[in-house]
Amino acid sequence: MKRVLNNKGFGAKEIIIMLLLLLGLFAIGANLVSTYIGGDKYTRPMKIQADNFVSMVAVYKDKHTKDDSTIYYLYDLSGGEASELVDPEKKSRSCDIYESYVNIEQPKYVLLKCGKYLIKGEYQKKYELYEVGEWQKEKIPDSESNFLYNYTVDGKEVFSDYLHENEFIQKFNKNNETNSTSIDEIYTYASKRENMQILMDMFYRERKLIKEY
Repeated sequence: MKRVLNNKGFGAKEIIIMLLLLLGLFAIGANLVSTYIGGDKYTRPMKIQADNFVSMVAVYKDKHTKDDSTIYYLYDLSGGEASELVDPEKKSRSCDIYESYVNIEQPKYVLLKCGKYLIKGEYQKKYELYEVGEWQKEKIPDSESNFLYNYTVDGKEVFSDYLHENEFIQKFNKNNETNSTSIDEIYTYASKRENMQILMDMFYRERKLIKEY
């Protein structure tokens, strides 16, 4: 049977192989572009930062042997190496010191929020990377919910925005020179003051899964 050649000397079989190779290269290139544009370029930096956060907590725990806590927030480690945990999109902006935490109980669990990216999961086992929006009172599709807090003095709200529980506790303590460690303690403190009221409301924010790894 006579072999069919094109005008460059290639047979049908060679042409098919070349086309398949080109299609494979195109698919790989398209995937890389899609991954980069789609935000996956932050997967590795966020994972590295999550691992580093756990390591920083371990060092902190070794230096504070009398501390029997199991959960450490980023604000506990404020300053020093903790300042190296930054928003991957804007290096000058630090990660959220109030929402980010590590639970050192086994298995170790970490949650780190940097800018609009949030990574969470079991240390060195399974992580999920999300893109999250801003907290708002209106319920939206594909959202997560959480109670946020504020308080009033003489009927006027003290903070311009409702705050995450840990941020609220820290800033309330600073404003009132108290040492409350929980919302319940703050409620007790406020109940003894006629001009003070604690506010709590449900807020929502969009949360889109970017990658599991």
